[in-house]
Amino acid sequence: MYDVSYAEKKNEIMNNNNKFFELGKKQVILGQAIEDMKKIQSELSQNSSTAKTIGNAVYISYAVIMPLNVILNAFDLKAANNLYQRIVK
Repeated sequence: MYDVSYAEKKNEIMNNNNKFFELGKKQVILGQAIEDMKKIQSELSQNSSTAKTIGNAVYISYAVIMPLNVILNAFDLKAANNLYQRIVK
């Protein structure tokens, strides 16, 4: 039969081999996770830039709409309508 020390050594080698393969699998999974996180970070940056652009457009629209609202409220409707049509043309 086999020597006990040989069987123990073989068992230890198999355990180490299994640990090595498990670590390899974990490295692949972590590599994929890092790659996915980089993609998400890029998308987040693009979305943030888009949100800033939309926010700036809102501020500009407020800058245009507020004075027109003041004009409309300050004058009677007919005068405000004529003024608005002059500004638009």
